[in-house]
Amino acid sequence: MTEGLAVLEAAGQPLVALGRMRPRLAPRVLPLPDALFRLLAAPMLQVDPAARSSMADDLSRRRPTEIADINGEVVALGRITGVKTPQNERLVHLIEEAEAAGAGCPGLPAEALRVG
Repeated sequence: MTEGLAVLEAAGQPLVALGRMRPRLAPRVLPLPDALFRLLAAPMLQVDPAARSSMADDLSRRRPTEIADINGEVVALGRITGVKTPQNERLVHLIEEAEAAGAGCPGLPAEALRVG
């Protein structure tokens, strides 16, 4: 999210709130300690615990994902604007690897997304 916000700002693209989610606040709220996060983000936490992302579903069903259209666009806009996007580059790489493997959703832990 932080990289996406940075490239949008560098490109002069306006941000739009989605429901109660405020794009510029999310990167500040997400890394907070769990108890504080739950308190501040309670309205956003009304999500079914069994819910999965559409990309996870696509990988599980061995269908192409929308990685190029989402995170790939962040990477492309980052290159145009001169903003580095290592997290998005890593995510694109991992998803493209999983698509190529055709073995379903790899269920990688969050640590697999770390860069460096």
